[in-house]
Amino acid sequence: MTEAVHQGVPLVCVPLFADQKHNTQKAVKRNIAVHVDKNDLSSDTLKRALEKVLYDTTYRKSSESLLEMIRQKPFSSRDRLLRHVDFASKFGPIDSFDLAANNLSFAQYYLLDIIIPLFLLVALFVSLSLRLLINVVRKVLAPSKVKSD
Repeated sequence: MTEAVHQGVPLVCVPLFADQKHNTQKAVKRNIAVHVDKNDLSSDTLKRALEKVLYDTTYRKSSESLLEMIRQKPFSSRDRLLRHVDFASKFGPIDSFDLAANNLSFAQYYLLDIIIPLFLLVALFVSLSLRLLINVVRKVLAPSKVKSD
């Protein structure tokens, strides 16, 4: 998708998995793509989608407009990098920019403080359930005691 946007050409999207459906919806909303569902994929639907993209000028215009916006963005990647390097050289390391994970203990970082109690709770539940089941089975299968005189 990125390559098509940087070339200013419209798309025919057939999302298969992961984030492709989300990206397709964004492209359709921007009017730079036509969505073809993978379950409805046939030569006819693909032909209609291609004709729509090729002959409907709104897709081409929207794609070219998006390309122009990208070319004219306020700050290039190079400018942003230089500004960040300049900022870092002026102010040095800043504690507020550190990730919170840097200050976590081993147990907190790997969620052991959550996983271990949860595991123990599940183990307790399973143990009590099994004990209850065993007692019920014993009561049902145990021979009844009849008093004889």
